[in-house]
Amino acid sequence: MSAGAAREAIHYVLKVDIGGFMGFFAGLAGKQPPDSHVWILDGDAPAFIGAEEPLYVHGPLWRIHLVGPSWPGGQ
Repeated sequence: MSAGAAREAIHYVLKVDIGGFMGFFAGLAGKQPPDSHVWILDGDAPAFIGAEEPLYVHGPLWRIHLVGPSWPGGQ
């Protein structure tokens, strides 16, 4: 929800494709990187909404989401 109006985001799934000989053995050894998920708000000015992806090799999945400002006194 943005400024009281419901909006739909586009969900992208990013897949790493290790091709050839190395890709074959990466799949056998269970070393294929996990898919990354990214959400973008579509429109005249596209905006990043969130992501779920590893930030470094063999790292855990991180969830990144935008948080709106919190004004003192509810302004």
